[in-house]
Amino acid sequence: MRPGFDPHTLLTFNVSLQTYDKIVSRLTFYEQALARIGTMPDVERAALVTSLPLEQGSDILFTIEGGAGSPPSSAALDADFRSISPEFFRIMRIPLLRGRIFSKFDDAATEPVAVINLAMAGMFWPNQDPIGQRIWVGKPMGPEWTEPSPRVIVGIVGDIHESSLAEAPEPTIYTPYAQRPVAEPYFVIRTRQAPLSALPEIRAAIHQVDRDIALAEIRTMEEVLSASVTDSRFLTILLGLFGALALFIAAIGVYGVISYSVSQRTHEIGVRMALGAERKEVLKLVVGQGLKLAVIGVVLGVVAALALTRFMASVLYGVKPTDALTFGAVSLVLLAVALSASYIPARRATRVDPMVALRYE
Repeated sequence: MRPGFDPHTLLTFNVSLQTYDKIVSRLTFYEQALARIGTMPDVERAALVTSLPLEQGSDILFTIEGGAGSPPSSAALDADFRSISPEFFRIMRIPLLRGRIFSKFDDAATEPVAVINLAMAGMFWPNQDPIGQRIWVGKPMGPEWTEPSPRVIVGIVGDIHESSLAEAPEPTIYTPYAQRPVAEPYFVIRTRQAPLSALPEIRAAIHQVDRDIALAEIRTMEEVLSASVTDSRFLTILLGLFGALALFIAAIGVYGVISYSVSQRTHEIGVRMALGAERKEVLKLVVGQGLKLAVIGVVLGVVAALALTRFMASVLYGVKPTDALTFGAVSLVLLAVALSASYIPARRATRVDPMVALRYE
């Protein structure tokens, strides 16, 4: 499953500007830092974002101008929120679907604007074009309305997975960082080579702006992506181990049942061979018995699995709960295991001496 952006050659980190007591000073620092990093030969682009994709971002309340619950209102709607610098969409390679993305002219002195994702457009404007619509954006995780005027939606971009690859993209509002700065945003930098190889030069560029600033949470976006599926990966490995153990026990069970059946039918097999039955016919008889049991078990198992898929949907990654290829492949593996477990007793049955078998009780 694709995350909706390109995680390759992306470096991320954040810095703390707790010593900067004014928003203007913080904006100046970020502008200068981005400018210096952007001119480095190993860097393609650099941007800011308040929270990284695939990590828990901020929820924000909003209302649509002219609709129900105009601000201030307790009936506000809810969406994910990210404040970004203009280069963010290009760096992440998130496609622009309609309208425009932010530019350097979208600052505190211009009209407040917003970009939304496709999921938000489809949910709140299913039968109309949201470009040009106005929304009131409130305070993250609270009902207070902190903006004096509504924001105009100027663009629609592709969906990305905000918190997990296993969850569908959620409605998201993007605002220009210069219009709505948030403390301690993340730097997102696309490099021309291995991201960490450019880190010393990037750190030096930051220190040229302020030598007392330290870089924190230094990671590549691929590491962020890997961390987001750690729980699912562990659960998958655990289920895989239990599945392998169950398959091994099932193979032993089939082998034991067929072996016991062969020992009980030794006299019958001897009679068949004494009357002219060939070894391949005996082999076919015994193996057929094992496969018959296996087919019954597989059919019952598939029916039970289909009934339980709704409980497993939340832990599946990159595969549908009712994926026909998966069910078919697993069924074939189980039948192959049953065939192998039946073959050994079947081979032993073909070596039965008819004279010994006829005297067997």
